[in-house]
Amino acid sequence: MARGARHARSNRPANGRAAQRSASHGTTSTGGDSQRTTSAAPRQAGTPKKRGRKLGSQTKLKLPQQGAKVALKPEGDMQFSYVNYKPSYKYTTPLGAILKREYPGLVEDRDENGELIRKRLALEWGDYFLNTEMTVTSGERTLSEFWRLSEVEDDLQEEADRVLEKYLQKRVRDMMYQARVDAVKLYHRKRGQEIDDTLARPIELEYEQYMDGQLQWCNDDVWPELCTYWCSKDFKVKRRRGQVARSSSEDIAQNHGGSRPFTETQQVLQAKFGPEKASPMDVYAVMKSGMKDIDSTGSSGAIRTRKAQKRMVCMLYLSIYSKITKK
Repeated sequence: MARGARHARSNRPANGRAAQRSASHGTTSTGGDSQRTTSAAPRQAGTPKKRGRKLGSQTKLKLPQQGAKVALKPEGDMQFSYVNYKPSYKYTTPLGAILKREYPGLVEDRDENGELIRKRLALEWGDYFLNTEMTVTSGERTLSEFWRLSEVEDDLQEEADRVLEKYLQKRVRDMMYQARVDAVKLYHRKRGQEIDDTLARPIELEYEQYMDGQLQWCNDDVWPELCTYWCSKDFKVKRRRGQVARSSSEDIAQNHGGSRPFTETQQVLQAKFGPEKASPMDVYAVMKSGMKDIDSTGSSGAIRTRKAQKRMVCMLYLSIYSKITKK
């Protein structure tokens, strides 16, 4: 198998300003959507079955069994498949924990003379490489830790680095988006209200309310800055813009497959029902209908959106056409 660890990323952040920034480390813990809604909006939840991520365990790192590395294979632009699929261990879960543990916190913009221009929150993957006053940056530690737990074949390492880079860019953006949602959920949990992501997303809290929903992976120095950002006009404009973009789509083909990426969903179907039930069309259908709606034969449940239904028809026609032309 492959090299064990990548101790440094050869290509530092691409944008021009990145080279002029440094960062203060944000945590040592290991441990945008719709119109404004008041904090009293969620209804008191009864005792429904809880779904989704668990608050309070975001930085606990789960290690592979017996110290063995997880063998991966890059797939597409930002996914990996498992060489030997083991449902008990996923590369995505420990990577999320590492990103939270290594979150750099505040970064500094400086001019060409090194004079401080401003401090700002680290919001992107490139910001993990900006705490250059330290011997090893947060980004380098993240990559090193990931490859300590995972490996690929030597001839796939370059492609794996490219895929991981794109995946981490998206993963950090998603992590920072989810932080506000988790803060809203925690704020209401402290008041005896259990709400899920769907209810939490449209809620906008006041600064002091966000402060009361502090997450474990963000320390006391950085959290007030994050709360201020969520209350800022700039952030709210971005949220409104995202809401308009999503609402402009007549029929969103939303996934209902849980947190699994496409390649992992395909491997789950292969393991449970055989390769004949894991074609790209089968996987797409399952991700649009929901993993919990699969029947005993591995067939997907009903697909709810017209957009996804139309895509399924197109995929079916293309599949039939491909078989005909091969004859």
